[in-house]
Amino acid sequence: ERARRLAEDLGVHLLMDDEVDLAGIRFLGTALWTDFAIHGTPDTSMAVAAHGLNDYRYIHPIEGGSRLTPADTVAWHTTSRSWLAARLAEPSALPTVVVTHHLPHPGSIARMYRGDPLTPAFASDLSALVEGGGAALWIHGHTHASCDYLAGGTRVVCNPKGYGPMTIGGRIENAAFDPVLVTDV
Repeated sequence: ERARRLAEDLGVHLLMDDEVDLAGIRFLGTALWTDFAIHGTPDTSMAVAAHGLNDYRYIHPIEGGSRLTPADTVAWHTTSRSWLAARLAEPSALPTVVVTHHLPHPGSIARMYRGDPLTPAFASDLSALVEGGGAALWIHGHTHASCDYLAGGTRVVCNPKGYGPMTIGGRIENAAFDPVLVTDV
C-alpha cells in the first residue's frame, strides 16, 4: 500500500494485478512471480531457490514479519495468473499490452540459462496466455538478456541494460541492450 501511495503521489501507475488505459492502449501489469514448474520439478526448484536467492533471505512481505518463502511467491503467481487470464479473456476495443517483471514464456529464457537450476525462480510457462491472442505486446523484465520474438500472435520483448549504472570492463552488462528501442502497438 505504501508503494501505491508513493507512486500515486509521483504520477506513476503501479500495476500490481491492475490495469490502466493510457493513450488508447490497455496496459495490464503484474509482477507475475513464478510457479517454479518450468523444468517440471517445482518442489526441487523451490528448494533450490530458497537456498540460492537473496529474495528468500532478505524480503519480509510484512514489516517485522517472517521472511518471504517460495510458497508465498507461488501463491502470488497463482493469483496473478488467474487475474491475468480473466483480463485477457475480456474483449477490449483497445490494443492490449501486458507488462510483467518475471518471464512468461520459455522463449524468453536466454540459451545459457535454459538448464540452470535457478531458472524456475524467474520464468514460468504461460504459453497458453501469451500465445492466446489477448495481447498485442508482452513486455517483461528480470532477465539480463534481450529478447524480441513472436509467440502466437503476441510480440514478446525484453530490453534490459543489466545491473545498475555500472559497466563491466567499460561496457554495459547486456551488449544487446537498445537504449532507443520503441515498439508500435
